[in-house]
Amino acid sequence: MSFAPLGMTFIALLALAGIAHQWGDPSAFPWWRLGAIALVLGFVWEWWQVRRCNLHTSLTAPPLLLGRSSESTLTFKHDGRRPLTIEFAPQPPWHCEMASAARTAVLPAQQQPLRHTVALRPVQLGTAPWPPLPLRVKGPFGLGWWRKPQRLDTEVVVVPDTLGGRRTRVGNAPVGAGRRSLAGTGHELDHLRDYQPGDARSAVDWKATARTTSLVTRVVREDQRLSVMLVVDAGRTSRTRIDGLSQLGHYVNVCARFAEHAVANDDQVGLVTVADQPLTRLAPGRGVAAVARIRAALAGLATEAAETDLVAAALAVKQLVRHRCLIVLLTDLYGQSGSGRLMQSIRLWVPKHVPMVAGLIAEDVDHMRRAQAQEWLDPYVSLAAADYRANLEATAAGLHRLGSYPLICRAAMLESRVLEQYRLLKRQRRV
Repeated sequence: MSFAPLGMTFIALLALAGIAHQWGDPSAFPWWRLGAIALVLGFVWEWWQVRRCNLHTSLTAPPLLLGRSSESTLTFKHDGRRPLTIEFAPQPPWHCEMASAARTAVLPAQQQPLRHTVALRPVQLGTAPWPPLPLRVKGPFGLGWWRKPQRLDTEVVVVPDTLGGRRTRVGNAPVGAGRRSLAGTGHELDHLRDYQPGDARSAVDWKATARTTSLVTRVVREDQRLSVMLVVDAGRTSRTRIDGLSQLGHYVNVCARFAEHAVANDDQVGLVTVADQPLTRLAPGRGVAAVARIRAALAGLATEAAETDLVAAALAVKQLVRHRCLIVLLTDLYGQSGSGRLMQSIRLWVPKHVPMVAGLIAEDVDHMRRAQAQEWLDPYVSLAAADYRANLEATAAGLHRLGSYPLICRAAMLESRVLEQYRLLKRQRRV
């Protein structure tokens, strides 16, 4: 227990009364001792009342999406006849972040619920029990706070993110609407529209242009079906946190959402995860079943403490896919220039397959590189950030020379950049 302000005040007054009695007439009756006995009895009564009160606490936590803030609800009830003043400090599970400041509330009497919303941000995949809730109850007399921790029989499940209501437009139709239209490819005419800057010259319908005296573009149905292999680096470097989430967390979210985009275009999509050896091998599949398999595999993925063997991942992809496909590799590009395992894996894929290699750069790296020096250490920090950026660009240049498509981007732009490159390669019929 801990003393409330009222209890501290009574204790201080009794202490002063005892000191005054010792300094005054010692033969006088020590009335302060009666006050001390009454205070002790008050504390005992509060302890007994708090102990016998039936306080029920429950938590409602829906499945959480990795990296996306969500709300859970704490519900408090008790069957006493008078309201209770409680103070609690929610502690998140190990794979979530939240503000855990202490909060005070008044709990109504007679089983009337008190609900409190808790904002969570999952930062790691997995399932974990919610830890006991630190809680204390203020005594009926307001003399002290009495500990009464609450056990929450709730498991919090963190799964990869999903498109949900954030579906973007692909071509002329939203994702998930079935067939899509692209200008200048395919064989079956879909419709005609006014020419837009960037349309291929071969897509212009010259007969319709002659009739209307303005450029008209043919839009045809896309009849291309691709196989896409997602390769995720789950090795040691993937535990590095970038913009509030580990690199592996960013990779998992991009792969889960990319799979939804791919099957919406009727493409096949598969998955390989790798650390010191391949961890997951899923052959390309089509439809909702393929997305479910990929999401289940990603949900159980965790960072390994070993170095990543990308050559083993390249061989696993070659065993799963015999025909030409698009390979999307998500890995850390720092220190990968030269003749390392990354370059060897690209040589195994090219020219039969089309590899796209995406890596992350922290948002504050460019800020540190350009920031004006304020302290003596700032120039060295700026040089380190510039060297880091130059190393990434050297790796990207080496990948480009080998025939792959490298992407270096911030975490917030990773998904959009990967999808943009995927659409461009389909439109140009590179795969």
